[in-house]
Amino acid sequence: MPDFRTPGMSAAPRTFAIRAVVAVAVTVIVATSAVLVAAALPDDAMHISMHTDTVAGGIDTGTSVVLNGDEIGSVSSVRADGNRFVVQLTLAPGYRDRPDVVTTALQVSYAPKNLFGISAVVLTTQPGGEPLSNNADFYPDTPVDSTLTTLLRSLSDLNTQAFSPYVSDILATANKATLGLLPVIGTVGRLATDIADTQKLSTAATMPQLAGVLRELNTTVTGLLPGLQRLMDWQGPKQPGYVDNANRALALAGAVTIPQIDDLLGENLGQAMPLVPPLKQIVTRIQRTFPDSHRNGLEIAMLIERIRGALPTGPGGTPVLNVDVVLKGIPGVTAALESLSTGGRG
Repeated sequence: MPDFRTPGMSAAPRTFAIRAVVAVAVTVIVATSAVLVAAALPDDAMHISMHTDTVAGGIDTGTSVVLNGDEIGSVSSVRADGNRFVVQLTLAPGYRDRPDVVTTALQVSYAPKNLFGISAVVLTTQPGGEPLSNNADFYPDTPVDSTLTTLLRSLSDLNTQAFSPYVSDILATANKATLGLLPVIGTVGRLATDIADTQKLSTAATMPQLAGVLRELNTTVTGLLPGLQRLMDWQGPKQPGYVDNANRALALAGAVTIPQIDDLLGENLGQAMPLVPPLKQIVTRIQRTFPDSHRNGLEIAMLIERIRGALPTGPGGTPVLNVDVVLKGIPGVTAALESLSTGGRG
């Protein structure tokens, strides 16, 4: 076997073996010392055992813990405890002195911590709650799962359970509806063509009239607006006690007035219903007996009004009849009447 050792720097194989054993022993001693020193150093981190019903996909050892947008620790372990899960949270040492932040009122959710969809345990502070100490047990409400895994699973369920089974039926229904509308569209087109062919007035004549109608409509709406504004400005419902008074009035109407109207129109009107057929026959017979009764009544009323006009009220409050008699051809009667009118004086 050739000897490749460098002249002047060669050693016996035993020497190399001793050196290798010493190097391995030193390495083992240094590693063991580092582990023992690390185990002996005090752990200033804050540990919290979170008991929850669900654990989202991607939540495992090493998952980040985010508080109000800041990463403050990680998940050290996840284990099952019967029907629940225990998620061990390791927080930064500085949160041991923050009893106002780490409390039992923390809201927990599983959500991505960045745009790449990396899941994290997201904590959100809420007012109230009791402070959580180191190695405390935390029982939050059921966390909201907003991770990317859940989103993809929901999209898959939507596609397989809702979209795929029914999309063909939707397309077939849309096709039938479109085919059913084609005759209607054709009829509308033919009607528009017939109107255009038989139109007697040009657009120049009809558009001004339409514009006038719109102007009048604008005026009408403008006239209605003040009334509507006054109605909207009515302050009655805002007055103290208005709602209570309205409720009492409606309750009184429903409890007293409506039952009384029901009794009046129910029992009393029902008792009078047998009289309706005889009364109808009597009225019909009267109308047949006096077919012109309405005109006769008007003539009688006019005659009475004329008699009243011919009999004005006299000095004693009694009616007086004004009569103009021409007696020029009877001198004796004329003289007697004049004597009566003058009281016997000549």
